[in-house]
Amino acid sequence: MALLRYTALRVALFLGTFALVYLVGVRDLFLCALIAILVSGLISVVALKRVRSEVVVRTPKARRERTPRQSPFKRINARINAAAQAEDEADDVERDHLGHPLPPIARPDLPGWEEHIPDARPTRSAEDSEARKLP
Repeated sequence: MALLRYTALRVALFLGTFALVYLVGVRDLFLCALIAILVSGLISVVALKRVRSEVVVRTPKARRERTPRQSPFKRINARINAAAQAEDEADDVERDHLGHPLPPIARPDLPGWEEHIPDARPTRSAEDSEARKLP
């Protein structure tokens, strides 16, 4: 209820300031609204201090003690790290269940990759590779 009262007082203060600025002679509505926003904001800092403190007191304690908001990138990075952690833990469980480590990925660009795949044979001979080089 205190928040509703504070909001109503802010709107009333803005409308009163808007009307006063318009009656003073500022006929451009955009400029009048801009001036009214600035002036009513400054007045509300002083005039509505007591009402604003009631809003803070009546706000639940759990809401006031929240951790500061993180940037979206930090939240995304935290979710990526949590997913990677869960994947690592799942791999560890699978390794423990199998009783031996999982074989490494066969990568032809690394020496000794043929050892990881029993029937692996190079697809091209060294002569083919030399023939395909550009002059």
